Amino acid sequence: YSYVYLFLVMVPLSADVTNPKSRAELLVTIQRVFPSLTYFNLLVLCAGTFAWDDNPEISAEYLLNVNSHSKKEMISEFKEYLNNEISEEDSKKTKSIIAIIGSIRGKKGFKEEIEKVQGVGAVDREKNYISSMQDIHNWLGNDTHYLGYNVFLFEPSTTDTPLARRELSGIPINWDNIPKVEEFSQLFWKRVSGLEEKEKLEKE
Repeated sequence: YSYVYLFLVMVPLSADVTNPKSRAELLVTIQRVFPSLTYFNLLVLCAGTFAWDDNPEISAEYLLNVNSHSKKEMISEFKEYLNNEISEEDSKKTKSIIAIIGSIRGKKGFKEEIEKVQGVGAVDREKNYISSMQDIHNWLGNDTHYLGYNVFLFEPSTTDTPLARRELSGIPINWDNIPKVEEFSQLFWKRVSGLEEKEKLEKE
């Protein structure tokens, strides 16, 4: 859950984003394997877990670390590859885009809405997970500029993936009504590419 996988020119690299030593080793590996690499156009931070609190191996501290704090640490670790200004010397070098994947559970009022529909205490089994996602939301809020970078915060609801189906197998869910990965991918690329904003402006 806490591993990040980077595919640079189809070379898979992995690291435990919660471990400072592992993050540092990943950076060294990238520098060694790609010595001519100067900056990232896009950094997607989506490592995390939606394991529930009733797993005895999952602590509130771990959830906060892997779901929220690790993303901040990855930005700090890779800052030399992140460009936060428009280059006058190189017209092709633009501001780096950082895309962070959170959860709808981080949005304000989520807990209250679920309790209103399902009853008080309905979110007890995932309250620490919700807190970790709220930490991301409170850190970034809506799409924003963090340290000069273009940052997009995505807070999707449950998405139909093999992992979700496995982890949520004990919950009665009509998967036909759950958004597919392709739907989220289309929204993701439209937003980070600026196409979504362009379409909004055209409608106005």
